[in-house]
This record gives sequence, C-alpha cells and structure tokens, in this order.
Amino acid sequence: MLRTCGHPDCTTMTLGTLCVVHEPPVEIVVWPRGRPYSRRKRRLPAGAAQVVAVDEEPAPAGAVSFGGDTAR
Repeated sequence: MLRTCGHPDCTTMTLGTLCVVHEPPVEIVVWPRGRPYSRRKRRLPAGAAQVVAVDEEPAPAGAVSFGGDTAR
C-alpha cells in the first residue's frame, strides 16, 4: 500500500516508511569469494567417513537406460 514519506515536508508516495531520497544509505560489505562462508573446519556427519575406506577404491558406476528410444 502506498503511503506518504515519513520525512518532514516530503510528499513523495512510497511503499516503505521513507522514500528513496530520504532512506539512510546501505552499508557496503565485501565478502571473500562473493558471499559469506564459515571459517570453522567442516565436519562430516556421523557415519559418513565409513562409506569408503582409505585403502578401498570406489566401485565403478554403470550406465542405466530407462528406455524411451533415445539411445541408438
């Protein structure tokens, strides 16, 4: 809903409390790699480490076809 800017002597219609001219400036924050990330060491969920042992090689993945007459 449109309303009049809350700043004294301003008659601009706005969606928020203040219009763009009277809105306080936004603090500019520069994040490494473009976004915030956690600096703490990542931990795997319980049981995730036992999926593949260090001395084991993972099994090769096979191809699966669901039909549809797309492979020729």
